[in-house]
Amino acid sequence: MQAPDGKRWTELKRALLEEIATAPHKAVSIFNIAQHIPGWQMPVYKVTNTIRGNLPVFAAQSAIRVNNIEYRSAVYEDLTKKGATQRASVDLLAAVLGLPVPDLKTKIIDLPASNEEVTINMSKDPIFALQEYCQAKKLPLPAYSFKAEGPTCKPIFTCTCTFGSSTSTGQAGKKQRAKRLAAREMIYTLVSGN
Repeated sequence: MQAPDGKRWTELKRALLEEIATAPHKAVSIFNIAQHIPGWQMPVYKVTNTIRGNLPVFAAQSAIRVNNIEYRSAVYEDLTKKGATQRASVDLLAAVLGLPVPDLKTKIIDLPASNEEVTINMSKDPIFALQEYCQAKKLPLPAYSFKAEGPTCKPIFTCTCTFGSSTSTGQAGKKQRAKRLAAREMIYTLVSGN
């Protein structure tokens, strides 16, 4: 954000923004850092929650004022409040930098409440719900792998759920929570694919 204008710096900023789009939580971290270095305020988030079919859907939009200019993100939807606000943060960061927004679109389709094809019980723990779905459809169970980053006293676990040709990830301070988030994201992928 503090790099000067110029073609090379713009290309670097664009590349970093593309990287941040693959890990949207980093955009929130950048805004946290910007409070201390350039003295920005934290973005303001407007979040709404609805239900589509049997899925909870959060929609988030963020705004910030920098040097007396107000910047606003587009509205982003996700199955979690955190996911929606993180995507909105990436969009907002792109707006502040004056760069195009990387691809962040997570399409959440409208599902009829009585969709017979969707046999995933959304009221259950996502790990067990996904397992039941696999058993009911006579499909192989998903595989989970973990990666830990950060200090050993407070690691951040990233769980990758692999199911057929699809993968999903979840990130949390505890392994089981990361696994649950990855399973929930995989359920979304399966439901939206029907």
